[in-house]
Amino acid sequence: MEFKDLVMQRYAAKEFSSERVPEEKIEELVDLIRYAPSALNLQPWRIRILGDRKDREALAPALFGQKHAVACSHLFIFCADTQSTR
Repeated sequence: MEFKDLVMQRYAAKEFSSERVPEEKIEELVDLIRYAPSALNLQPWRIRILGDRKDREALAPALFGQKHAVACSHLFIFCADTQSTR
């Protein structure tokens, strides 16, 4: 399948199921993200993952009350690392 075909198949989820994504899958995804290309190969990001619903509920007001951010299994937060020394 061509990359363009994959991109064109994307869609917005209306809601998430209550099924939790296994931690092994989350770890695999983080490992893949870690190798994503960036300018000068700096990977200037840090990833925070909120798997606990109470943490996501506490963060909800900062996310404009988006119910998806609370209902998801894990919330990935990408932070810019402006002080990277790599």
